[in-house]
Amino acid sequence: MPPVRLLDPSVIGKIRAGEVVDRPAAVAKELIENALDAGSRLIAIQSASNPDRMIRVQDDGSGMGREDALLAVRRHATSKLERAEDLEAIATLGFRGEALASIAEVSRLTLSTRAADELTGTQIEILGGTTISVSGVGRAVGTTVSVEDLFFNTPARKRFLRSREAEVRALARVVWSYALVAPHVHWRFRVDGREDTELPTAADLLERWQVFYGRGSAESAAPFEHEGAGYRFRGVLGAPEMARANREQQIFAVNGRVIASSSMAAAVRQGFGNLIPGDRHPVALLLVDIDPSQIDVNVHPTKREVRPTSAGFRRFSRATRFSAAGRRGSSVAAPYVDVFYLASSFDCELPIRGLPSRSGRESGFEVRRLDSNMHPPSGSVNSSKSDKWVEYSH
Repeated sequence: MPPVRLLDPSVIGKIRAGEVVDRPAAVAKELIENALDAGSRLIAIQSASNPDRMIRVQDDGSGMGREDALLAVRRHATSKLERAEDLEAIATLGFRGEALASIAEVSRLTLSTRAADELTGTQIEILGGTTISVSGVGRAVGTTVSVEDLFFNTPARKRFLRSREAEVRALARVVWSYALVAPHVHWRFRVDGREDTELPTAADLLERWQVFYGRGSAESAAPFEHEGAGYRFRGVLGAPEMARANREQQIFAVNGRVIASSSMAAAVRQGFGNLIPGDRHPVALLLVDIDPSQIDVNVHPTKREVRPTSAGFRRFSRATRFSAAGRRGSSVAAPYVDVFYLASSFDCELPIRGLPSRSGRESGFEVRRLDSNMHPPSGSVNSSKSDKWVEYSH
C-alpha cells in the first residue's frame, strides 16, 4: 500500500470544487444566490448553447471595492460570517466563502464589480485557480461574473455532464425556481439560439405564477398563507388538472433558499388526496419562513437541504393543518397543505398524520383550520384510500 502523504494544494482545490460545482446549473445557483444576497433588483443570466462553455450572471447589487473583490475569489473569504456563533443563525443564502474560489478552480472566471463609493470598478481574471490579471474597469454599480470552459482542467468530470439539452433544462430550472421564489426581482434569462425571456418584477407570488403558467392558471390556482409562532408558510397550489408526471414543477424554499425535499413534496401530495391519480404530482410553490436560529443550513455541500434544531422542530410540531380552497366551482374538491406533514421535511422522527378534505364553497379564498383532534370539519368528505390515517416518519 502506498505511504500516506499530504495532497498538493491544487489537488485539494479540485476536490473541493467537485463538492460545490458538479454541473453548470450549480454554477448558476451559486452566482444567483450571491446576487440575491447583494440586494439585487435586476439579475440577468446568459448562457451559451452548451452551458459548460459560458455562463454569465450580472446584477445591480451592492458590488464590491477592489480589496473585497480580491478577497472574494480566495477560499473561505466571506462578508457573511465572522464568528463560529454566526453559523447558528445564517440569514443569507451564501456563507461559506467557497463558491467563487471553487468555480475559478475548474474554469476561466472573470469577475467585474464596482461598489457605489468607488469611482471605477475592478476586473479580475482567473484561470484554473490562478489569478492572471487584475485591472480597473469602467462599469455601473453591481457585479458580473463570467464562467467559461467549465471543467477544462478536469476532463473526467466533464465527461459526466449530460447532453446539452439536459444541462440547459437543469440551468433553466434553477433560474425559474429563484424567479418564482423572488418575484420582487427583475429577471432576464437568455440561452444563445434557444431562449430569451424577461420577467419584470411582480407584486406577489400569484402574479409571478401567472406569468409562468398562463393567465388562466391564476384563476384556478389556490394561493395560501399560514402563520404560527415563529414561522410562516405561503405559496400557490396548482389546480389538480395541472398535475405532472414528475416533481419538476414543485418548488420549495426555506428563508428564500431553494431546496430539495421529498417530505415537503409529501406534504403537498397528501393534501391533494384522490384529486389526482397516484402516479401524478401536483404543481406547487411552497415557501417556509422561519427564524434562522431554528434551522441548520450547513448540512449539505451544495446547501440543497436544511435541518431544524430541536427547538425549531417543536415549533413545527405545534403547527395547525390548514387547507387552501381556491376559486373553483362547488363541485371541485380543494387541496390543502398539511403542516404536520411539513414537519417531516426537516428529518424529524415523529409520526405525522394527514387527511385530505373537500370544500363546498362556491368562490373566494379560505384558510380553514381543522379541528384540534385532527378530525375533518363538518361537511368534508372522506372517500379515498389515501384519506385514511397515515403514519409517517422521515
